Amino acid sequence: MIILNILSNVSQFNLGLLLIPSLILLFFILLFILINNKNVIKASDGSIFPNQEDCDRYEALLKKINSILLSIQSDQEILQKEGFDLEFVERIKVKGFSDAKTIIKYKDQFDLLLKVIS
Repeated sequence: MIILNILSNVSQFNLGLLLIPSLILLFFILLFILINNKNVIKASDGSIFPNQEDCDRYEALLKKINSILLSIQSDQEILQKEGFDLEFVERIKVKGFSDAKTIIKYKDQFDLLLKVIS
């Protein structure tokens, strides 16, 4: 009842000056709540996923890749037995691929790597 008496004494212009900032403030509060209320799942390396299934697939792939990288450092003979070219392994680990011609040159090695990861 008291609020109605106060609002009846306020002109429409003043009411608009109170209402617009209040609505803007309410909008930002709701936006903040919605942004912080997302259920996200983090992988061990900090990558964020929308669901547990995607996170589990990523973790399994990450485990495979890490084991390959560790074997690159520890035993190059095993990699050669698997069919990997040591120059390709060095490019993956250190040098990188500077042009398309080099990537095409190692197409079969990429296919082999994809088979190992899959």
